[in-house]
Amino acid sequence: FEGKRSNPDARFTLLYAGNMYPGTSPTTALGSVRLLLQRKPGLRPRLRLRVMGVHEPAFRNAVARQGLGDVVRLEGTRPHAEAVQAMLDAHVLLDARDEQVNAAGQLPVKLFEYLRAGPPVLGFYPDGEAVDLLSAHPDCVRVSPDDAEGGARALDVWAGRWESGTLPAPSRRPGIETLGRAR
Repeated sequence: FEGKRSNPDARFTLLYAGNMYPGTSPTTALGSVRLLLQRKPGLRPRLRLRVMGVHEPAFRNAVARQGLGDVVRLEGTRPHAEAVQAMLDAHVLLDARDEQVNAAGQLPVKLFEYLRAGPPVLGFYPDGEAVDLLSAHPDCVRVSPDDAEGGARALDVWAGRWESGTLPAPSRRPGIETLGRAR
């Protein structure tokens, strides 16, 4: 993050940064975006969901099934520095974990980077460590892994703030340095 500054796109930009593995696909987030666009169809040309990282063909098919091919940009694997810049530039950061045997104990490294970057985070998480960490930050929202409606409600609030110019610019969260590797 050293020397990098936020430079948000003119469009309302959501970002999922990271490789998709079984149990970590933001498929429910696609449903949330579809529901958001049903409520706010005028937002469609001004909304972009960037997906950086390796994704499975099933995810590409889900994008098509949801009718989001014009909104979702599948960017593939990008250098880490570029992914960090994209985190800083996004309006909302997305992450997902499915209900799995070991899901409660998973704490994705991506979440630490997301929290450092500063935009609001929408986590599709089962109960567990990630939820505990996310709940310490009032500008972040957790919904269950299968709750597209809950995700749409959160996105609707942030999109409304973005449209009205009241979505705060990303800023460093107080106490975030305590989550660094050194500590």
